[in-house]
Amino acid sequence: MNLYKEVGLKEECGKEEVKEQSGIIYDYISDLKDALIKDGLHILGKVPEGELLTEMVYSLCRLRNGKVPSLRISIAEAWGVDMDSILNAPSETGKDGKLNGVWISEIDAAFYDLLTEMQKIDYEPEKSLALAEDKIGRMTDDLWESLSYVCTDIYPHVCQLTNELTKFMLGIGGEYVPPGPSGSPTRGNAHLLPTGTNFYSIDPDAVPTEASWKIGRQMAEDMVKKFVDANGKYPESIGIVVWATDTMKTNGDDVAYILALMGVRPIYGSIGGKVVGLEIMSHEELGRPRIDVMSRISGLFRDSFPNLVDMIHRAAEMISELEESEEINYLKKHLKEDISKYISEGMSPADAKDVSMIRLFGDPPGQHGTGVEVLIQSSKWDSLEQIAETFTTWGCHAYGGKWKGEKFPEAFKRRAAALEVTVKNHNDREYDLLDIDDDYSHIGGLNAAVRQYRGEKPFCVMGDSSDVDRLKTRTLEEETAYVMRSRVLNPKWLEGLQRHGFKGAMELSKLTEYILGWGATSDSIEQWMYEAVTEKFILDKEVREWIRENNPYALKEMIEDMLECNDRELWNAPTEMLEQLRELYLESEGDMEDAGYRRNSKRTADIQ
Repeated sequence: MNLYKEVGLKEECGKEEVKEQSGIIYDYISDLKDALIKDGLHILGKVPEGELLTEMVYSLCRLRNGKVPSLRISIAEAWGVDMDSILNAPSETGKDGKLNGVWISEIDAAFYDLLTEMQKIDYEPEKSLALAEDKIGRMTDDLWESLSYVCTDIYPHVCQLTNELTKFMLGIGGEYVPPGPSGSPTRGNAHLLPTGTNFYSIDPDAVPTEASWKIGRQMAEDMVKKFVDANGKYPESIGIVVWATDTMKTNGDDVAYILALMGVRPIYGSIGGKVVGLEIMSHEELGRPRIDVMSRISGLFRDSFPNLVDMIHRAAEMISELEESEEINYLKKHLKEDISKYISEGMSPADAKDVSMIRLFGDPPGQHGTGVEVLIQSSKWDSLEQIAETFTTWGCHAYGGKWKGEKFPEAFKRRAAALEVTVKNHNDREYDLLDIDDDYSHIGGLNAAVRQYRGEKPFCVMGDSSDVDRLKTRTLEEETAYVMRSRVLNPKWLEGLQRHGFKGAMELSKLTEYILGWGATSDSIEQWMYEAVTEKFILDKEVREWIRENNPYALKEMIEDMLECNDRELWNAPTEMLEQLRELYLESEGDMEDAGYRRNSKRTADIQ
C-alpha cells in the first residue's frame, strides 16, 4: 500500500523500525477502515434491498442527527466505552485491557448486526427495542432514543424513495410537488429525508449560522496549525475555493472559515438567527496574525449569495482599516505593497487602492466554470502555463463592493503569486476529490495558477467535516492517498459499480480522467497511484473484460488517459506496463472498428 511516507518510515527500513512505528501504522489503517464509501449508484425511485438497505440505514444513524444521539456511540456507551477516545487512539489499550481498535471492530459489528436483525422485523419499534436490549445487554436513554428514531423516522423515510419517480412525474406534468429541505443526509441530517421533493436551499441572511461559525472557525485554526507545524511560521496569504452547494449543505462553514482567518466574527440578531453585522476579534483573542484570504467563488455562489460576497468583501475592508502593525495584519501589509506597485505602474492612488482590495474572484458574469476540465478532457493543452492562463481567463473577474465581474487578470495573477496555502473543504464522504471533475478544475486550477505565477507548489489543504464532531484536516497528498486506499482500491467500490453494467463502467472511466487532471494541475498523484489504478482496473484481465463487455468506449478512454499521463511525464510508467497499455490500446481500437466506430486517431499512428 506504499504507506512509508504516511507512517514515517523509509523504504529501506528494517523490522525494528517497523516495530517502533507499529502503533502509527495501526492507527492509520484503522482510520482507513472507519471510512464510509459508496456501494454502487443510486437508482431513481428504487428502495434499496437486503444488505444495501442495511448499509443505507447504517450510514444515516452512524452520526448524531441533531439532538438524536448516534446509534454507534450509544452502543459504545451502553458497554461503558468512550467512542471518541478509542477512535482517537486505536492502537492504545482501553477498557478491560482490550485494544481500542478491537473495541471499535466489536462495536461496529454489534451495530451492523443489530440493524440486520431489526430489518428482518421491518424495524417494528417495540420488537426492535426488545431485540436491542437483548443483544446489547442493557437499554440506556440514548440507545432508546436513537433506536426509536431509526424505527419511526429513518427507515420509513428510506422506504419512501419511490416518491422520487412519482413526484418527478407530477413535476413534468405541471402539477404541484411539495417542497422539502436539501443537504447531505449522511452528515447527521437524516431529517432531510424523504427525497422526491421540490427542494429548497437556505436563508442567505442567516449564513453562516452559529453552528457553522464554530465549525468553520475550528477548521480554519486546524489548517493554520497544520501549516505552522510543517513550515514553522504562519501563512500570510491563503486562497480558498467557495461553492454555493457546499454553502447550502453546511449553512456556511466556508464563509465562517474565511471570516475566522481574518479575525472577524458575525453578529447575530435576536430573531431567526440572522446575521446583522460583523465585529472585529481582538488580536489577543485571535492569538495569531490576521491572514490575507483570497476567495475563488463559483458562478452559482455569485448568483445565489450576493449578500455573502459583499459580507466577505466588507470584512476585508474592516481589517484593512485597523490601526495594527503589519506583523499582525497580513492583509494590511499586502495592501500597502500592492498599492505602491500599482501607483509605480501609473495607476491613480484611488484606483490602486480599489484594485488592491479585490479579494473575491470568480467566473465571468452570467457564466460558470473554470475551463480547466475542458482542456484536460480534450487533451488540448501543452503546458502548465496554458492551464494557469485558462484558469485566470475564466476566474479573474472581481466581485464584492463596487465590483460586479470586471476583469482584472494582472490583479488575479498578483494575488495567486502571493498564495502560500490553497484550500478546498469537503463536507461529506458522498463525494470526494476523485469523484467529480469540479475539484481538480477549481482547486486544481488554482494550484496550477500558484505553481505558474509563484514558481512553487502551494501547501494545499482539504478539510473534512463529514462528521462535525470529528473535524479533520489533510494536505492534498494525504487526502488523495486516503481516498485511494479507503475507496478507489477497495474491492467493495468496484463490486458496487459492477452491478450497473454500462453506467458503472462509465463511472469507473472517469477515475482516470481525474487522476490525469490532478497530476496536470497539482502534481499530486504519486507514482504508486498511477501504477495501482493501471494494475487494478486495466491490466487485471477479469476487470478489463467486464469493462470491455459492458462499455468498450470506457476502456479505451481509461487506457488513453493513462498513456497520456506517461506521455506528459506526469507518470514514469514501468517499461513492461507501458508496453501492455500500448498493446491494449491497439486492441481497443480494433474493438471500436469492429463495432463500426470510426475516427482518426493520432495515438494509434504514434503507437504503430
